[in-house]
Amino acid sequence: SAPPLHWSLLIQSSPAQSVKKVFGAVPASRSCMLRSFLRFCTTWVAYVTLSLASLIPFIGWIRWLVTKIREVNAKIDEEERQKERQTREQIAHLRAICEQQDIPIPADLLQLEKDARMDEYYASLQQKEDEDYASLQQQEDEASRDNIVVTPEAGTDSVEAAPVEPTTTESSALREKGNEAFKRGDLEGAAGLYAQCRGDSAALSNLSLCLLRLGRAEGALEA
Repeated sequence: SAPPLHWSLLIQSSPAQSVKKVFGAVPASRSCMLRSFLRFCTTWVAYVTLSLASLIPFIGWIRWLVTKIREVNAKIDEEERQKERQTREQIAHLRAICEQQDIPIPADLLQLEKDARMDEYYASLQQKEDEDYASLQQQEDEASRDNIVVTPEAGTDSVEAAPVEPTTTESSALREKGNEAFKRGDLEGAAGLYAQCRGDSAALSNLSLCLLRLGRAEGALEA
């Protein structure tokens, strides 16, 4: 018998060579079948992925269609329930006639009465299930309406849309603080102070200078 292969020899070999050393050469037909199977699997996965991705734009339409189908089904169920009520009334009327005339109740009538009771029971279960589903949908809709998230960008836009203009005294004080920060080399702090001096041409000019030194040319142009 052949001596056992050491694991180090398998590591030094390529994966295909390792398989051949341990299991022998793979038949060509089996290898072709394996490649065909793998190709089929990858193609199927790609097809399913693309199909699901293509359905994303139609989610709203699909929901609308499902809602309409539920409405039609509910209408059909209501018509069937109405027919069942009429059938039960007719059965009760026939049973009353049989009892009044001392006529034995036919087996067919008893079976119809039993079927009517079963239909009524299952209809009540279906109605309860529909009511629970409608209640759950309403709760989900209310929760989605309540979970309104205000993004930081939206908050910034709202603040920028209605800026509070500082008074002349406040603007002068802010400009002086900005000048002190600029002399200390605190360009960020100076730019922040100058930006609060809306309507002050000197402060806005200093703001542009700070932004240019900070490498923010676009901000300097906007200022």
